[in-house]
Amino acid sequence: MLGWRIAITGEERLREHTDDWYGAITSWEGRLTDDQLTYLDALTRELGDVQQAFTTFQHGPLAKTNTALKSHQLQGRQLPAYACRSRLEHLTREARAMSHPTCKLLLLLAGSLLPGLACAATPPVSNVTPQLQKAADGAWRSAANKARDTYRHPVKTLQFFGIKPDMTVIELDPGGGWYSEILAPFLYKHGHLIEAGSPKFADKIKANPAVFGHIEKVVPFAPPFQVNLGAPNSTDMVLTFRNTHDWLNHSPDTLAAVFKSAFDVLKPGGVFGVVEHRAKPFSDAVESSKKLHRIPEDYLIALGLNTGFRLDGVSAINANPKDPEDINVHRLPPNLAGPASEHAKLEQVGESDRMTLRFVKP
Repeated sequence: MLGWRIAITGEERLREHTDDWYGAITSWEGRLTDDQLTYLDALTRELGDVQQAFTTFQHGPLAKTNTALKSHQLQGRQLPAYACRSRLEHLTREARAMSHPTCKLLLLLAGSLLPGLACAATPPVSNVTPQLQKAADGAWRSAANKARDTYRHPVKTLQFFGIKPDMTVIELDPGGGWYSEILAPFLYKHGHLIEAGSPKFADKIKANPAVFGHIEKVVPFAPPFQVNLGAPNSTDMVLTFRNTHDWLNHSPDTLAAVFKSAFDVLKPGGVFGVVEHRAKPFSDAVESSKKLHRIPEDYLIALGLNTGFRLDGVSAINANPKDPEDINVHRLPPNLAGPASEHAKLEQVGESDRMTLRFVKP
Protein backbone atom coordinates (compact mmCIF):
# COMPACT_ATOMS: atom_id res chain seq x y z
CA MET A 1 0.00 0.00 0.00
CA LEU A 2 3.04 2.31 -0.03
CA GLY A 3 2.15 3.63 -3.50
CA TRP A 4 -1.31 4.61 -2.38
CA ARG A 5 0.06 6.42 0.70
CA ILE A 6 2.46 8.38 -1.52
CA ALA A 7 -0.35 9.37 -3.90
CA ILE A 8 -2.67 10.43 -1.10
CA THR A 9 0.09 12.48 0.54
CA GLY A 10 0.77 14.17 -2.78
CA GLU A 11 -2.89 15.05 -3.16
CA GLU A 12 -2.95 16.50 0.36
CA ARG A 13 0.10 18.64 -0.45
CA LEU A 14 -1.59 19.79 -3.66
CA ARG A 15 -4.66 20.90 -1.75
CA GLU A 16 -2.51 22.74 0.78
CA HIS A 17 -0.71 24.63 -1.99
CA THR A 18 -3.90 25.48 -3.88
CA ASP A 19 -5.65 26.60 -0.70
CA ASP A 20 -2.83 29.05 0.13
CA TRP A 21 -2.48 30.08 -3.51
CA TYR A 22 -6.21 30.70 -3.90
CA GLY A 23 -6.19 33.08 -0.95
CA ALA A 24 -3.09 34.87 -2.23
CA ILE A 25 -4.39 35.66 -5.69
CA THR A 26 -7.86 36.79 -4.59
CA SER A 27 -6.27 40.09 -3.56
CA TRP A 28 -3.98 40.35 -6.58
CA GLU A 29 -3.88 43.86 -8.06
CA GLY A 30 -1.73 43.44 -11.15
CA ARG A 31 1.05 41.11 -12.26
CA LEU A 32 1.75 37.96 -10.28
CA THR A 33 4.17 38.48 -7.40
CA ASP A 34 7.22 36.29 -6.90
CA ASP A 35 5.44 34.49 -4.06
CA GLN A 36 2.42 33.75 -6.24
CA LEU A 37 4.65 32.43 -9.01
CA THR A 38 6.37 30.24 -6.42
CA TYR A 39 3.00 28.77 -5.46
CA LEU A 40 2.24 28.09 -9.10
CA ASP A 41 5.62 26.42 -9.66
CA ALA A 42 5.19 24.39 -6.48
CA LEU A 43 1.78 23.22 -7.62
CA THR A 44 3.26 22.04 -10.91
CA ARG A 45 6.02 20.13 -9.11
CA GLU A 46 3.60 18.58 -6.64
CA LEU A 47 1.37 17.39 -9.46
CA GLY A 48 4.45 15.88 -11.08
CA ASP A 49 5.26 14.08 -7.82
CA VAL A 50 1.78 12.58 -7.69
CA GLN A 51 1.95 11.52 -11.32
CA GLN A 52 5.35 9.90 -10.74
CA ALA A 53 4.07 8.06 -7.67
CA PHE A 54 1.12 6.73 -9.64
CA THR A 55 3.36 5.65 -12.51
CA THR A 56 5.80 3.86 -10.18
CA PHE A 57 2.99 2.07 -8.38
CA GLN A 58 1.25 1.18 -11.65
CA HIS A 59 4.32 -0.53 -13.11
CA GLY A 60 5.37 -2.13 -9.82
CA PRO A 61 3.01 -3.47 -7.13
CA LEU A 62 -0.16 -2.88 -9.17
CA ALA A 63 1.21 -4.75 -12.19
CA LYS A 64 2.02 -7.76 -10.01
CA THR A 65 -1.42 -7.62 -8.41
CA ASN A 66 -3.12 -7.52 -11.82
CA THR A 67 -1.09 -10.50 -13.00
CA ALA A 68 -2.30 -12.45 -9.98
CA LEU A 69 -5.91 -11.35 -10.55
CA LYS A 70 -5.83 -12.37 -14.22
CA SER A 71 -4.45 -15.79 -13.28
CA HIS A 72 -7.73 -16.28 -11.39
CA GLN A 73 -9.74 -14.86 -14.33
CA LEU A 74 -10.51 -11.66 -12.43
CA GLN A 75 -10.45 -8.15 -13.86
CA GLY A 76 -7.39 -6.05 -13.11
CA ARG A 77 -7.46 -2.61 -11.52
CA GLN A 78 -6.45 0.70 -13.08
CA LEU A 79 -5.31 3.98 -11.59
CA PRO A 80 -6.89 7.29 -12.68
CA ALA A 81 -4.87 9.16 -15.30
CA TYR A 82 -3.95 12.72 -14.39
CA ALA A 83 -4.54 14.66 -17.59
CA CYS A 84 -4.06 18.21 -16.45
CA ARG A 85 -0.29 18.47 -15.88
CA SER A 86 0.61 19.60 -19.40
CA ARG A 87 -2.12 22.24 -19.32
CA LEU A 88 -0.92 23.42 -15.91
CA GLU A 89 2.66 23.73 -17.16
CA HIS A 90 1.34 25.79 -20.08
CA LEU A 91 -0.55 28.00 -17.63
CA THR A 92 2.61 28.47 -15.60
CA ARG A 93 4.46 29.86 -18.62
CA GLU A 94 1.54 32.05 -19.67
CA ALA A 95 1.08 33.44 -16.16
CA ARG A 96 4.45 35.19 -16.20
CA ALA A 97 3.32 37.61 -18.91
CA MET A 98 -0.40 37.94 -18.31
CA SER A 99 -2.46 41.05 -17.59
CA HIS A 100 -4.91 41.79 -14.80
CA PRO A 101 -8.12 40.46 -16.43
CA THR A 102 -6.72 36.95 -16.44
CA CYS A 103 -6.48 36.85 -12.65
CA LYS A 104 -9.97 35.37 -12.53
CA LEU A 105 -8.80 32.49 -14.74
CA LEU A 106 -6.08 31.53 -12.27
CA LEU A 107 -8.66 31.78 -9.52
CA LEU A 108 -10.75 29.38 -11.52
CA LEU A 109 -7.86 26.95 -11.92
CA ALA A 110 -7.17 26.98 -8.20
CA GLY A 111 -10.86 26.63 -7.38
CA SER A 112 -11.34 23.72 -9.75
CA LEU A 113 -8.33 21.87 -8.30
CA LEU A 114 -9.45 22.22 -4.69
CA PRO A 115 -12.54 19.93 -4.67
CA GLY A 116 -10.82 16.62 -5.16
CA LEU A 117 -8.59 17.50 -8.13
CA ALA A 118 -11.39 17.86 -10.66
CA CYS A 119 -8.91 17.91 -13.54
CA ALA A 120 -8.08 14.26 -13.05
CA ALA A 121 -9.70 12.47 -15.98
CA THR A 122 -11.36 9.72 -13.95
CA PRO A 123 -14.59 8.53 -15.59
CA PRO A 124 -17.57 7.49 -13.48
CA VAL A 125 -17.87 3.76 -12.93
CA SER A 126 -19.99 2.64 -15.87
CA ASN A 127 -19.20 -0.56 -17.74
CA VAL A 128 -21.13 0.16 -20.92
CA THR A 129 -18.24 -0.06 -23.38
CA PRO A 130 -19.54 -3.15 -25.24
CA GLN A 131 -22.98 -1.59 -25.82
CA LEU A 132 -21.49 1.72 -26.92
CA GLN A 133 -19.00 0.01 -29.21
CA LYS A 134 -21.80 -2.01 -30.78
CA ALA A 135 -23.69 1.21 -31.54
CA ALA A 136 -20.55 2.87 -32.91
CA ASP A 137 -19.86 -0.15 -35.15
CA GLY A 138 -23.41 -0.21 -36.48
CA ALA A 139 -23.87 -0.88 -40.20
CA TRP A 140 -26.14 2.17 -40.41
CA ARG A 141 -23.16 4.48 -39.88
CA SER A 142 -21.44 5.60 -43.08
CA ALA A 143 -17.76 4.96 -43.72
CA ALA A 144 -17.18 8.73 -43.67
CA ASN A 145 -18.74 9.06 -40.22
CA LYS A 146 -16.81 6.10 -38.83
CA ALA A 147 -13.57 7.57 -40.17
CA ARG A 148 -13.99 10.52 -37.80
CA ASP A 149 -14.08 8.25 -34.75
CA THR A 150 -10.28 8.53 -34.71
CA TYR A 151 -10.59 12.18 -33.68
CA ARG A 152 -13.97 12.27 -31.96
CA HIS A 153 -13.61 9.12 -29.82
CA PRO A 154 -17.37 8.68 -29.30
CA VAL A 155 -17.18 5.56 -27.14
CA LYS A 156 -14.56 6.92 -24.74
CA THR A 157 -16.24 10.34 -24.66
CA LEU A 158 -19.69 8.99 -23.78
CA GLN A 159 -18.21 6.64 -21.21
CA PHE A 160 -16.33 9.54 -19.63
CA PHE A 161 -19.61 11.44 -19.35
CA GLY A 162 -21.03 8.40 -17.51
CA ILE A 163 -23.86 7.56 -19.88
CA LYS A 164 -26.04 4.55 -19.05
CA PRO A 165 -28.65 2.81 -21.24
CA ASP A 166 -31.57 3.69 -18.94
CA MET A 167 -30.94 7.44 -18.91
CA THR A 168 -33.01 10.27 -20.33
CA VAL A 169 -30.54 12.22 -22.48
CA ILE A 170 -30.95 15.52 -24.33
CA GLU A 171 -28.56 16.29 -27.17
CA LEU A 172 -28.31 19.97 -28.10
CA ASP A 173 -28.23 20.99 -31.77
CA PRO A 174 -27.48 17.53 -33.20
CA GLY A 175 -26.63 18.92 -36.64
CA GLY A 176 -26.39 16.06 -39.12
CA GLY A 177 -26.92 13.46 -36.40
CA TRP A 178 -23.35 12.18 -36.12
CA TYR A 179 -23.71 11.42 -32.41
CA SER A 180 -27.46 10.76 -32.70
CA GLU A 181 -26.89 7.59 -34.73
CA ILE A 182 -24.86 6.23 -31.81
CA LEU A 183 -27.01 7.57 -28.98
CA ALA A 184 -30.37 6.51 -30.42
CA PRO A 185 -29.67 2.75 -30.68
CA PHE A 186 -27.81 2.75 -27.36
CA LEU A 187 -30.72 4.32 -25.44
CA TYR A 188 -33.59 2.76 -27.35
CA LYS A 189 -34.55 -0.22 -25.16
CA HIS A 190 -34.30 1.26 -21.69
CA GLY A 191 -33.69 5.01 -21.99
CA HIS A 192 -34.89 8.08 -23.85
CA LEU A 193 -33.12 10.31 -26.37
CA ILE A 194 -34.47 13.80 -26.91
CA GLU A 195 -33.00 15.97 -29.67
CA ALA A 196 -33.12 19.72 -29.07
CA GLY A 197 -32.75 21.58 -32.33
CA SER A 198 -34.46 22.53 -35.55
CA PRO A 199 -37.85 20.91 -36.18
CA LYS A 200 -36.37 19.88 -39.56
CA PHE A 201 -34.36 17.24 -37.71
CA ALA A 202 -37.62 15.29 -37.49
CA ASP A 203 -37.25 14.71 -41.23
CA LYS A 204 -34.34 12.37 -40.42
CA ILE A 205 -36.68 10.21 -38.38
CA LYS A 206 -39.00 9.85 -41.36
CA ALA A 207 -36.15 9.26 -43.81
CA ASN A 208 -34.35 6.65 -41.69
CA PRO A 209 -36.72 5.26 -39.04
CA ALA A 210 -34.54 2.16 -38.54
CA VAL A 211 -31.97 4.37 -36.79
CA PHE A 212 -33.46 7.75 -35.98
CA GLY A 213 -36.84 6.23 -35.18
CA HIS A 214 -35.30 5.37 -31.82
CA ILE A 215 -35.36 9.09 -30.95
CA GLU A 216 -38.20 9.83 -28.55
CA LYS A 217 -38.88 13.35 -29.77
CA VAL A 218 -37.46 16.56 -31.18
CA VAL A 219 -37.99 19.73 -29.14
CA PRO A 220 -37.57 23.22 -30.63
CA PHE A 221 -34.28 24.78 -29.63
CA ALA A 222 -33.03 28.01 -31.19
CA PRO A 223 -31.03 30.18 -28.77
CA PRO A 224 -31.63 32.86 -27.70
CA PHE A 225 -35.27 32.74 -28.76
CA GLN A 226 -36.02 29.19 -27.67
CA VAL A 227 -33.88 27.66 -24.93
CA ASN A 228 -36.34 25.80 -22.72
CA LEU A 229 -35.43 22.11 -22.71
CA GLY A 230 -38.27 20.70 -20.64
CA ALA A 231 -39.60 20.36 -17.12
CA PRO A 232 -37.14 21.22 -14.33
CA ASN A 233 -35.26 18.30 -12.77
CA SER A 234 -36.44 15.85 -15.43
CA THR A 235 -33.31 14.76 -17.30
CA ASP A 236 -30.25 12.67 -16.44
CA MET A 237 -27.82 14.08 -19.00
CA VAL A 238 -27.47 16.98 -21.44
CA LEU A 239 -24.81 16.80 -24.15
CA THR A 240 -23.34 19.36 -26.53
CA PHE A 241 -20.68 18.62 -29.12
CA ARG A 242 -18.76 21.56 -30.65
CA ASN A 243 -21.74 23.91 -30.45
CA THR A 244 -20.88 26.36 -27.69
CA HIS A 245 -18.91 28.68 -30.00
CA ASP A 246 -22.02 29.13 -32.15
CA TRP A 247 -24.01 30.39 -29.18
CA LEU A 248 -21.14 32.58 -28.00
CA ASN A 249 -20.92 34.04 -31.51
CA HIS A 250 -24.44 35.31 -30.99
CA SER A 251 -23.59 36.77 -27.58
CA PRO A 252 -22.17 35.76 -24.18
CA ASP A 253 -25.69 36.07 -22.77
CA THR A 254 -26.97 33.54 -25.29
CA LEU A 255 -24.34 30.99 -24.27
CA ALA A 256 -25.08 31.67 -20.60
CA ALA A 257 -28.79 31.09 -21.26
CA VAL A 258 -28.02 27.68 -22.78
CA PHE A 259 -25.96 26.67 -19.74
CA LYS A 260 -28.76 27.87 -17.43
CA SER A 261 -31.35 25.89 -19.40
CA ALA A 262 -29.21 22.75 -19.18
CA PHE A 263 -28.82 23.28 -15.44
CA ASP A 264 -32.58 23.72 -14.93
CA VAL A 265 -33.67 20.61 -16.85
CA LEU A 266 -31.14 18.30 -15.18
CA LYS A 267 -31.98 16.30 -12.08
CA PRO A 268 -29.72 16.81 -9.05
CA GLY A 269 -26.66 14.73 -9.86
CA GLY A 270 -27.34 15.07 -13.58
CA VAL A 271 -24.45 15.54 -16.02
CA PHE A 272 -23.82 18.30 -18.55
CA GLY A 273 -21.22 16.99 -21.01
CA VAL A 274 -19.39 19.53 -23.17
CA VAL A 275 -16.98 19.04 -26.06
CA GLU A 276 -15.60 22.15 -27.77
CA HIS A 277 -12.75 23.34 -29.98
CA ARG A 278 -10.06 24.71 -27.65
CA ALA A 279 -8.46 28.15 -27.98
CA LYS A 280 -5.19 29.23 -26.42
CA PRO A 281 -5.36 29.89 -22.66
CA PHE A 282 -6.19 33.48 -21.72
CA SER A 283 -7.29 34.42 -25.23
CA ASP A 284 -10.33 36.66 -25.68
CA ALA A 285 -13.26 34.25 -25.76
CA VAL A 286 -15.59 36.27 -27.99
CA GLU A 287 -12.88 37.23 -30.47
CA SER A 288 -11.49 33.69 -30.63
CA SER A 289 -14.95 32.22 -31.04
CA LYS A 290 -15.88 34.49 -33.94
CA LYS A 291 -12.53 34.35 -35.70
CA LEU A 292 -11.43 30.76 -35.03
CA HIS A 293 -14.58 28.97 -33.78
CA ARG A 294 -12.66 28.17 -30.59
CA ILE A 295 -13.21 29.01 -26.92
CA PRO A 296 -10.63 29.05 -24.10
CA GLU A 297 -11.22 26.14 -21.77
CA ASP A 298 -11.04 28.45 -18.77
CA TYR A 299 -13.99 30.50 -20.09
CA LEU A 300 -16.36 27.52 -20.31
CA ILE A 301 -15.31 26.19 -16.92
CA ALA A 302 -15.94 29.60 -15.37
CA LEU A 303 -19.34 29.79 -17.04
CA GLY A 304 -20.26 26.35 -15.78
CA LEU A 305 -19.27 27.18 -12.21
CA ASN A 306 -21.08 30.52 -12.35
CA THR A 307 -24.20 28.73 -13.57
CA GLY A 308 -24.14 26.54 -10.47
CA PHE A 309 -22.54 23.39 -11.82
CA ARG A 310 -19.72 21.51 -10.12
CA LEU A 311 -16.78 20.66 -12.38
CA ASP A 312 -16.67 16.88 -12.00
CA GLY A 313 -14.06 15.97 -14.59
CA VAL A 314 -11.80 17.19 -17.37
CA SER A 315 -10.51 14.71 -19.95
CA ALA A 316 -7.83 14.77 -22.63
CA ILE A 317 -9.74 12.17 -24.69
CA ASN A 318 -10.28 14.63 -27.55
CA ALA A 319 -7.03 16.58 -27.18
CA ASN A 320 -4.72 17.03 -30.17
CA PRO A 321 -1.29 18.41 -29.21
CA LYS A 322 -0.43 18.90 -32.91
CA ASP A 323 -3.09 21.60 -33.24
CA PRO A 324 -1.51 25.08 -32.79
CA GLU A 325 -4.89 26.40 -31.53
CA ASP A 326 -4.47 29.66 -33.47
CA ILE A 327 -6.14 28.84 -36.79
CA ASN A 328 -9.78 28.54 -37.77
CA VAL A 329 -10.96 24.99 -37.14
CA HIS A 330 -12.43 24.76 -40.65
CA ARG A 331 -8.94 25.01 -42.13
CA LEU A 332 -8.21 21.67 -40.46
CA PRO A 333 -9.57 18.30 -41.60
CA PRO A 334 -12.11 17.33 -42.66
CA ASN A 335 -13.06 20.73 -44.17
CA LEU A 336 -9.58 21.97 -45.21
CA ALA A 337 -11.24 25.27 -46.10
CA GLY A 338 -7.97 27.20 -46.54
CA PRO A 339 -5.75 27.46 -49.62
CA ALA A 340 -4.70 24.22 -51.28
CA SER A 341 -1.06 24.96 -50.52
CA GLU A 342 -1.62 24.26 -46.79
CA HIS A 343 -3.76 21.13 -47.10
CA ALA A 344 -0.94 18.59 -46.94
CA LYS A 345 0.55 20.23 -43.84
CA LEU A 346 -2.77 20.50 -42.01
CA GLU A 347 -3.76 16.96 -42.87
CA GLN A 348 -0.77 15.92 -40.75
CA VAL A 349 -2.20 17.95 -37.86
CA GLY A 350 -5.58 16.26 -37.95
CA GLU A 351 -8.80 17.61 -36.50
CA SER A 352 -8.91 20.33 -33.86
CA ASP A 353 -7.74 20.13 -30.26
CA ARG A 354 -10.87 19.80 -28.11
CA MET A 355 -11.73 20.12 -24.45
CA THR A 356 -13.99 17.53 -22.85
CA LEU A 357 -15.72 18.73 -19.68
CA ARG A 358 -18.07 16.93 -17.31
CA PHE A 359 -20.24 19.21 -15.19
CA VAL A 360 -22.61 17.92 -12.50
CA LYS A 361 -25.66 19.64 -11.02
CA PRO A 362 -25.32 19.51 -7.21
